[in-house]
Amino acid sequence: MTIRIDPSQPGGIVSVPCDNKSTIDFIQREYPTGKMLLIESVTLNDELSQYISELQKKERAVELSRNQFSVQSYTISIAGSEPRKKHTAEADYLLSAPWLCMAAFGSDITIANLETKSNQHDSHIIRILEAMNAKIERKLIGIHLHTDGLEAVRIDLSDYENLLPFACALASIANGISCISFSQKNEPSSDLFRHTYDMLTDLGCDAALTDDVLMIRGIPHIPGGIANTYGDYRLALAAAALSVASKNSILISHPQSVDQIYPTFWQEFQRCGGHLI
Repeated sequence: MTIRIDPSQPGGIVSVPCDNKSTIDFIQREYPTGKMLLIESVTLNDELSQYISELQKKERAVELSRNQFSVQSYTISIAGSEPRKKHTAEADYLLSAPWLCMAAFGSDITIANLETKSNQHDSHIIRILEAMNAKIERKLIGIHLHTDGLEAVRIDLSDYENLLPFACALASIANGISCISFSQKNEPSSDLFRHTYDMLTDLGCDAALTDDVLMIRGIPHIPGGIANTYGDYRLALAAAALSVASKNSILISHPQSVDQIYPTFWQEFQRCGGHLI
């Protein structure tokens, strides 16, 4: 299965699935206080659903309700005798990465419920963007960024494997030559390193590969082509982001790889103006 994305500039406020770990951490921290808890903008996965089921077996009433204006967003209400404490679930940084890349490529995008100061491991992408000359702005609803042009970087992503495809996508149009080092700790990470390089070159990016370094010379717009994602959702999301920086259409293989982790991504992409065929 493949999809085609024609060059476009998506824009608007985007909704990203929440980071369920921080949601569970909040409940575990506050539940013993006896407060009534209200957690908004929650997105369900197996881990969170199981956790809610376990809570519902305890003595305090736990309710899960779908939010009115979003098909993927819920509110968790936990009864309590103490004053209410409200918490808005933070958007997941890894799933926000393609939108941050599109914004860096010139799209007018705001990512809702994303915090600049976050404990999420993948929030390191903010440091990468800042190093590349992007300006990050925290608005009332979330994060917005803009840039007068990305600059090349030298970075080590050995501890940030998930961010590799997105950092390489940013480097592909940055001014200068970026050197992205990556210690391949195991076979899956070695595959991601090689597959990222393959996808970049298939799309016409100027890249060279050594054992543990990807060198990428940025160009104003990539030519486009066929992005073989090898069934990896990170590569599919990075390819979608690169469509904003492409002269021509991009065909993405295995787009369904995104569905389990971000089931509404392609709909959200179209809603924001992405040309998906």
